[in-house]
Amino acid sequence: MDVAEARGVAEAELETFSTADNPLQLVDDDAVADIGWGWVFAFSTRRWFATQDPADAPPPGIGPIVVRKDSGEAFSLGSTPSFDMQLADYAKRHDLPAPVPLGW
Repeated sequence: MDVAEARGVAEAELETFSTADNPLQLVDDDAVADIGWGWVFAFSTRRWFATQDPADAPPPGIGPIVVRKDSGEAFSLGSTPSFDMQLADYAKRHDLPAPVPLGW
């Protein structure tokens, strides 16, 4: 699965928790992280992308969206523990290679 196909999957996942009052938006393709077995899409509110004002960022609690390259499965990371720890744990539980660290 390439990043364009994964974006469609990630957008569908994002729509499940986006609202009309505060729509969410994925980062551009050049900011999507390739972790080997998946793509990691960060997101924020559309308003934040326009203003870059921290007050316009979404509330904490949900992290980026991950799309597996082999299956197209999408899931969201939580805000804690670190994204790298969550990805490593997911890889271990699903017999996947260790992901390339995000360093976020």
